[in-house]
Amino acid sequence: MHPATRLMIPALLLAACHGAEGITRSADAIIGDVVVTVAIPDGLEAGGIPGGLTIRRPRAEQTRRPSELTLTAAGGVSPIPLDRAHGTGAAAIRYGLKREAGGSGGDAVTLIAERRCGMLPLRLRLDTQVEENGTVDPAPVLAMLASARCSPSAGRMSGAG
Repeated sequence: MHPATRLMIPALLLAACHGAEGITRSADAIIGDVVVTVAIPDGLEAGGIPGGLTIRRPRAEQTRRPSELTLTAAGGVSPIPLDRAHGTGAAAIRYGLKREAGGSGGDAVTLIAERRCGMLPLRLRLDTQVEENGTVDPAPVLAMLASARCSPSAGRMSGAG
């Protein structure tokens, strides 16, 4: 594939996920009886949902190719095979990609990554669209999931921090 045809996850959405650079804050979500804290890259907003957190660009629904990340507990079998691995031991992340032919916004791509955070299995799901022959780089999503930290809940509320 010619380098010019390779598309990354929308730049503003996840470019800052590599390392601490660009990370300006964190967000907390209560998942079960655990508080999960995850780094939020600059330019993104996080919002609490029942049992998790969504992360996206402001006004993402108004874009041609909206992208959204959802952090939840990894309950049950993943809807797509997690046939790839990143890291080892306690830092091990399993992930998979699924691509479906799309419409005017491009092909629909789902990336699901899972890892254990203490005793809690976490799932970070990216739903996005890419143009024909475009690809999704999983590294920013894996870095975001790797940033997650878990601690016992002490009655804290879910939401952005």
